[in-house]
Amino acid sequence: MTLSKLLVANRGEIAVRIVRAAADMEISTVAIFPSDDAESLHVQQADEAVRLEGRGVASYLDIDQIVSAAVSTGCDSVHPGYGFLAENAGFAKACVEAGLIFVGPLAETLELFGDKVRARAIAVENDVPVLTGSGELKSVDEASAFLESLGDGGTMILKAVSGGGGRGARAVNDAADLKSLYAEATAEAMNAFGDGTLFAERLITRARHIEVQILGDGTGAVSNFGERECSIQRRYQKVMEVAPAPNLPDGLRTRIIDSAQRLAVAVNYRSLGTFEFLVDATDLTDDSEFYFIEVNARLQVEHTVTEAVTGIDLVEAQLNVAAGFSLGDLGLEQADVPSPRGFAIQARVNMETVTPDGRTLPSAGMLSAFDPPTGPGVRTDTFGYAGYSTSPSFDSLIAKVIGHSKSSDFGDAIRRTYRALSEFRIEGVSTNLAFLQNLLQHPDFAEMKIHTRFVDEQIATLADSSNGAHPKRFAELAAAEVIAAPAVMADVEAPEGTVGVVSPTQGIVAELNVAEGDSVRVGDQIAVLEAMKFFHTVAAEINGIVRMVAVEQGGTALQGQPLVFIEELDEADLGERTESEDTSSQRQIGWDAELDELALRTNLAHQMGGENNVAFHKGRGKLTVRERIDALVDPGSFEEIGTLAGSATYDADGNLTGFTPANTVIGVSKINGRRVMVNGGDFTIRGGASDANVGNKTAFSERMAIEWRLPFIRLLDAAGGSVRTFEQIGHTYLPNGPGHDVSPHLLPVVPSVAAVLGSVAGLPAVQAALAHFSVMVKDTSVLFAGGPPVVKVAFGIDITKEDLGDESVQVRQSGVVNNLADSEEEAFDMIRQFLSYLPDSVYDMPPYVEPDDDRNRRDESLKNVIPRDNKTVFDPRPILESVLDKGSIFEIAPDFGRGRITVLARVNGYPVGVMVNDSRVDGGATGMKEAEKAIRFIELCENFHLPIINFADDPGFMIGLEAESAGMLRIGARLHAVMASTETPWITFVIRQIFGVAGGCHIRLSGMHRRYSWPSGNWGSMHIEGGVDAAYRREIANADDPDAKREEIENRLKQLASPFRTAQTFLVEEIIDPRDTRPLLCDFVESAQPVIKTQLGPGSAPRWRP
Repeated sequence: MTLSKLLVANRGEIAVRIVRAAADMEISTVAIFPSDDAESLHVQQADEAVRLEGRGVASYLDIDQIVSAAVSTGCDSVHPGYGFLAENAGFAKACVEAGLIFVGPLAETLELFGDKVRARAIAVENDVPVLTGSGELKSVDEASAFLESLGDGGTMILKAVSGGGGRGARAVNDAADLKSLYAEATAEAMNAFGDGTLFAERLITRARHIEVQILGDGTGAVSNFGERECSIQRRYQKVMEVAPAPNLPDGLRTRIIDSAQRLAVAVNYRSLGTFEFLVDATDLTDDSEFYFIEVNARLQVEHTVTEAVTGIDLVEAQLNVAAGFSLGDLGLEQADVPSPRGFAIQARVNMETVTPDGRTLPSAGMLSAFDPPTGPGVRTDTFGYAGYSTSPSFDSLIAKVIGHSKSSDFGDAIRRTYRALSEFRIEGVSTNLAFLQNLLQHPDFAEMKIHTRFVDEQIATLADSSNGAHPKRFAELAAAEVIAAPAVMADVEAPEGTVGVVSPTQGIVAELNVAEGDSVRVGDQIAVLEAMKFFHTVAAEINGIVRMVAVEQGGTALQGQPLVFIEELDEADLGERTESEDTSSQRQIGWDAELDELALRTNLAHQMGGENNVAFHKGRGKLTVRERIDALVDPGSFEEIGTLAGSATYDADGNLTGFTPANTVIGVSKINGRRVMVNGGDFTIRGGASDANVGNKTAFSERMAIEWRLPFIRLLDAAGGSVRTFEQIGHTYLPNGPGHDVSPHLLPVVPSVAAVLGSVAGLPAVQAALAHFSVMVKDTSVLFAGGPPVVKVAFGIDITKEDLGDESVQVRQSGVVNNLADSEEEAFDMIRQFLSYLPDSVYDMPPYVEPDDDRNRRDESLKNVIPRDNKTVFDPRPILESVLDKGSIFEIAPDFGRGRITVLARVNGYPVGVMVNDSRVDGGATGMKEAEKAIRFIELCENFHLPIINFADDPGFMIGLEAESAGMLRIGARLHAVMASTETPWITFVIRQIFGVAGGCHIRLSGMHRRYSWPSGNWGSMHIEGGVDAAYRREIANADDPDAKREEIENRLKQLASPFRTAQTFLVEEIIDPRDTRPLLCDFVESAQPVIKTQLGPGSAPRWRP
C-alpha cells in the first residue's frame, strides 16, 4: 500500500523536512501547533494545520490531542520526527489502536530500546560489547555505590533510562558533585521524556562517539548506511556531525557496523534507527575495543550527512517501509547501498550565545533578516524566515547547515561548511555561528584529534568571539539590530525613585505575583519565568512598594529587562503584612506546609498500630518493632527508609484525616560501627500479616542489602497472608508476589540473620529459615508454616501453637532455628556476636580484632585431656577454650545435632570456624542431624571465607536400621561432596579416633590445608573390634577357643594401630605435642590471610543454602 495522508507530530526544521519529503511522494500532510507556535514555518508548509490546546512543549506531548487530530483530518499515518513523542511506545500504540500507521519502529521495539538497561542486556545476549553499568538507579546512594565500585579515578556517566540524545546525561568523577548532578540529570530526563529514571555507565573520558545508520523492514532484512562521527558535543548535546567518521580504522569500522547490524537483525528491526557506540580515542586500531551505548529508535537529527554521502533520501525510505515496502522492493538491500562519497559535515545553528565558561545564553526575538546559504554541496534545513518571532518555549535550534564534498580530502568538506556558515545572515537574535566557525578552524578538528569532551575542554577558545574575524559573505543592505524587547516595552521609563527588578534570563512570564501598590519584602516572589522548559523564580531583593509592573503574564521578557519597579522602604515602614499581601497566591518558595505534613505523617508512622494495639503487644512481654531496632543497633544510627509508606484517608478537600503505616519497618543502621540493613515486622498492625505491607518494602531492603553489600537482619513477628485480603481486593491471588525470589539471593552475598520474636507463620517463617543464623526467644516465640487453625482443617487435629512450633520443635528437633535466647535482649546480643565474625559481604575480608591473648600459649591441660580408653567419653569444649582466643567462642545450634559442636571463634584476632564431635552423645558418631549441621556450618565458613578448624574425633556415621531408613548414606555423601568442593583454608587436628566413611570427612586434601595428629590419634577404615569378626570370621570359627582367637587377632592388629607407624609412612604429616596446638594454629590462620584475599567474591564452590 501507499500512504495517502500524513500527520507530522513535530515542529521546526524536522517537520518541514518531513512535509517536503511527503510532498515529493504525493502524500498530503497535516501539521499541528499550539497557539504560541502558530508562526512556525511547518504550519504554512503543510497542506492542513490543526491547532492544539495548550502552550509550548506540553502540546506536542499530548497524545490524545495528536491522535484525535490525525483521525479527525482523515490521516492514515503519523510521523513523529525526532524528540517529543518519537520514541514513546505509548504514542505508537495509541496510533495503531486508532487505525493509524506509526512511521517508526514497533511499540515493542521502542519499549525495548527505550529502556536502556534492557537494551544493554539484549546487546550482551548478541555478543555486542557494553560498558560496565548499573541497573536502574533508585537513589543517589545507589549511584554513589556504583561510582565507588569503579575504584579510584573512576568516572561514570548518568544517563536517562527512557531516552537519548544526551538529555539527562551528566559525567561524575567526584562523589562531592554527585548529589547536584544526579538532581540535574533526573530533572532533565523527566522534562525531556516524562521519566526521570537514570542508570549509570563507566565513562571513557577520551571517547569517540560513533553511530551507525540502520534501516530495517520488519521482515528480518536490515541494511546499514554507514557510520557517523558524533564526538563533537557540548555537555553531551551534539553540536556537529560528520559522515563517514574520518580517521576511523577500517577494521574497527567494520566490526562496529557488523555489531549494529547483528543487533538490529536480532530484534527484527523496522524503520530507521541509529545504533550508537563508543571507542577509546587514545587507542584507535583495527582491533580496538568498542562499546554499545544505546539505540535511538527514530529518525536522527543528523540523518542529513548520511543522505549527502550516499545520495539516498532516508525520510522517503522510512515512509515507504511504513507503507509496507520491503528493502528489496525499494532497492535498498545491503548490496544496493552505495559506498559513501567524500565527507559531509552538519553544523547545528542555535539561537544562543556560548560563553567562555561554558554557559549558553538562549536568545529569542524577531528574525529581522534570515538568508540561509545555498550553492553546490550546501544544504540548509531550517524553519526560520525573515519576520518570524521565535519562542523561548522551544529548543534553540534554528537551522542545520550541511556541507558536502565528494573529495576524499576531509579538509574540502571543512572549507565548504565554513564558507556556508560565513554566508548565513541571521539578524534579530544571537546565534552560535562564530562558535561553529571557531570549531571548524580548530586544527584538532581538521585532524580528528577529538573526543566527546573536546568541546567542553576547549570551550574558552571556541567561545571566544575575538578568535579571528570571520568573514560575512552576504550583503548587509540594512542595519538590522537584535530586537531586545517587544516594541510595547521598548520605551518603559522607570518611575522616579524606584529600582527595577530585572529578568535573570530570557523567557515567558508564566506567573506574575504582584500588582502596583503591593508591599514586598526581601525574598518575596515577584514572578516566575519559563525558559527552555525550566521555571525560574524571581524574588524581591529589597523591601518596598511596587510602583510599576512592566510586563504582562504570558508575555516574553528578555534577559536584563525590568519586570517591576519598586520604591525602596524600610521594612518597619511597610507595617504588618495584610491578608491580601500574603504569599498564599504565589508559587511557594518555602516548604513549611510540606515540612509540617512530613512531621505529622512521621509521627503517625511512629505510633505504629495505635495506642491499644501497642499496649496489648507490650502486655505480652514483647518490645515493639521500633524498640527492638533501638535495642539492637548503635544508638542514633537507624536511618529509616519508607517511613511514610502506608494507607491514608482524606477528606473531600484532600486533607489527611488518618494514616496507618506499613507493617514493615526497614532502614540502614550500624552495629558496632558497621553498616547493616534492618527489616522488622510490626505485629501491632494486622498481626504483621505480609499482605498488609506496602510497596514490598522487604524486597526493596533485600535488594539494597545485596547492592550495597550490607549484612541483613530480620526481626520477625509476623504472620503470612490473610484471607481477609481477598474480600478487600475483590479477588484471590497467586502466592508469588514481587520480591519473593529476592531472599535466596541474599545468602551467597551478605550475612543474613533472623530473629523469631513472636508468632511467625507462612512466608515470614520461610524467611526465618533463609538465614545464616537464626534465634528465637523462649516462651514467647513460635514458628510454623501453617498455624493450628490450618492444621485443624487439614488433618482434624487439635494442637496448640506451642506444640506445633515452639523451641522444642524448631530448635531441638528440626534445627530450623539455630539458637534459643531467654529474652529479646539476649537474642540481640547473639546477633551482634554472630555478625562480629563475618565480613560485610563475600567481597570483604573477615574482620580482624586486635587480640589480647598470647599466641604462644601452651595449656598444660591439653597433655592429658584425651582418655586413654577409647570407650571413655569426655567433654571437648575445654580443648576449644585452651587453643582459641580467650572469650571469643560463640556456639551455633548447641541444642541441635548435639554430637557435633560448631563454633565461631578467633585465633590471634582472626575469625575462624571450628568443629569437634562430642563423644558424650552417641559416642560422637555423626548422625543425620550432625551431618546436616556440619554441612550448613562448612558452607557458612566457605561462603564468608573463614578458615575451618576441625578437631577430629569421629567414630563414623550412625549405623543401624533407623539411620539407614532415614537416608544416612545420602546425607553422608552430601557431606563428602560439600567438604571436597570447599576452597577456604582448612586445618585438622586429629585428637582421637577417625574411622570409616565419616572419618574420611576430617580433611580436604586440596587447596591450602594442613593436618596434625595428637599422640592419641587412632584411625582406620573401620574399627578393629568390629572388623575382626568380618575379616577373620572363618579363622575364628575354626579355632578351639574362638574368644581367645579373636582376642589374639585384635591384639596383633592393635600393635599396627600406633599413630607413629602411620607417620613413618607419611600417611599422617605430623604428630605433635597437644600443648603446641595453639601456636601452630596461629601460624596457619595468619598464613591463610593472603590466600583468602585471592578468594574474595562469590567463588565457584557451592555456597551456603538453608
